[in-house]
Amino acid sequence: MHEQQTTQASTPDRIGRYEITGRLGTGAMAEIFRARDPDIDRVVAIKLLKHTWQEERDLERFTREARAAGALTHPNIVTVYDVGRFAGRPYLTMELLEGPTLEALMATGDLLSHRQVLELAIALARALHYAHENNVVHRDIKPSNILFAHDSLNPKIADFGIARLENGEQTLQTGGHLVIGTPRYMSPEQALGETVDRRSDLFSLGVVLFELLTGEKAFDAPTTTSLLIQIARDKPRSFRDTAGDVPMGLQQIVRKLLEKNPQRRYQTGAALADALQRELEAVIEREADAGRNRYVPLRVRWSAAMGAIVALVLGASIFTVVTIQSRVIRTQVEDAGAALARFIANEASTPLLGEDWVALESFVEEARRRDTIAYLTIFDHDGIARASTIQAQRMRRDNRETHVGDRHITDLTLSDGSPVLDFETAVQFQDTRIGHLRLGLTRSGFDSLMATTWSLMIVLGLVTAAAVVATLYVFGSLLTRPLRLLAGSMQAFGSGDWDHRPTSVRTDEIGQLYTAFNQMADAVQHQLNGGHIDVAPAPTPRKRTGTRPPDASDPEATVVLTVPK
Repeated sequence: MHEQQTTQASTPDRIGRYEITGRLGTGAMAEIFRARDPDIDRVVAIKLLKHTWQEERDLERFTREARAAGALTHPNIVTVYDVGRFAGRPYLTMELLEGPTLEALMATGDLLSHRQVLELAIALARALHYAHENNVVHRDIKPSNILFAHDSLNPKIADFGIARLENGEQTLQTGGHLVIGTPRYMSPEQALGETVDRRSDLFSLGVVLFELLTGEKAFDAPTTTSLLIQIARDKPRSFRDTAGDVPMGLQQIVRKLLEKNPQRRYQTGAALADALQRELEAVIEREADAGRNRYVPLRVRWSAAMGAIVALVLGASIFTVVTIQSRVIRTQVEDAGAALARFIANEASTPLLGEDWVALESFVEEARRRDTIAYLTIFDHDGIARASTIQAQRMRRDNRETHVGDRHITDLTLSDGSPVLDFETAVQFQDTRIGHLRLGLTRSGFDSLMATTWSLMIVLGLVTAAAVVATLYVFGSLLTRPLRLLAGSMQAFGSGDWDHRPTSVRTDEIGQLYTAFNQMADAVQHQLNGGHIDVAPAPTPRKRTGTRPPDASDPEATVVLTVPK
């Protein structure tokens, strides 16, 4: 196949069997083209080593990248399909992703949510763990090397162009240590030209996460040299100063990733992924509980909780007491009504037996004058009404009926809506049934009594619950005041005011808490003053020499330096 020479500024028509359809960009070591594989009609990306890299060690490193990346098959690592040479220059063919890079997303100025950052970080940590388990260290983790498919936030790590196989036989040997990577995202050991391993990738990932969470650079200096010194010696800015809303657990994960000493970082990507997964679960839970977990003062929570408990207990108690009282009063009313019905039946037996309907009407008319009697009707042995206080009217039977002995008691409602207790009793003469009567007693007095009882008990319950709530609110206020004092002391101590101590003369548990804090603060201050705190000395960067010095105006450009042993 015909191969044509090309310069960096020009675009070849073909590279190997691949048809070039456009230029995608230029990196530190290679040019990147969009191409089509005619054999399987697949669109790919091709990375072609630049003309400026003609030394055998450069060619060997690029080939090693292809060998390292081609051996990795992971959903979060860009797939390498093929490797070859074009005009003496090595190239590799890899998966083409149409979406933006993480760098492009960050350039919009819109921060991802904490949940999105965690999901992104978990995928990257697992991808790095997979690469590390296959003895491949990336050494240039940065936003521009994290790609996305179109309309997806599923990340893929690209550009293993400076990857190193963690194997002594396959490690590139030079006259000195090779310092390669992007300065802003380098680990301290990279910046110092020391041996790097998988933990260096985790540091770089920590720098990326810091930037994602805060929108600011973890390390920021005007020149590459000063930036490398900053990475080697200085801690990044505090989350408190940049993004105080980041969950404390996530802050601690990033702080651990950015430890200068590799031994203090996460030792594997899997360990990092596990920590991130726990924090993600906590964030999801916090999001689910956000509506009910908004900040509410402790005194309000206690008061509301205890008020609800007291109201519930009192409500159940009031319901039980009033229900029992209602039953007792109802029984008394029924007994009194039944006794009155029997008395009337006895008095009505003589005129009913003698068919003295005038006397019977007079007797019933006398009952009409009593307010408690809604109606009275006396029937003979044939069921004919012989005397009644009311004309025939419709009555609605309610649900409740009572049968006790010869008593038949029913709850009825008259056509005018009046509730009554209907007593049906036999009229007897010398133990012989000669008729029966129906006596209706108004139930309004009983219902009014029970309504009044309910009202009084509810008012009593509300007053009791209000008294409990008010008492707990005052008690909570008294308790939270010293807690706020202690919180202020802790914040002051954390911000560097080591001489601050809470002052309060108390002999209770709060006083013990103050004493414990003061003892802790004294011990920490004593250790600081005595030099017992384990503070790692700032490493001094070594002098670098090389034929390709870093571009001082672009700390994010990938650089290759040689540091003498």
